[in-house]
Amino acid sequence: LVIDEGFGSLDQWGREEMRAELLNLGTELRRVIVVSHQQDFAESFSHRYHITRERHESRAVLQSD
Repeated sequence: LVIDEGFGSLDQWGREEMRAELLNLGTELRRVIVVSHQQDFAESFSHRYHITRERHESRAVLQSD
């Protein structure tokens, strides 16, 4: 499952519900990939990648709790 920036229009309560549902889906599905620029939302997941662009390349760094 891939969700790309699907949370920008949600209020705090809606993001909390979505966060809980995504964590639940993670127990059912092999992979759940979430793209978000909202740091508070992204930080609620234990494994995440920080993507940056350097010159003409992209770099992905795994950040985990």
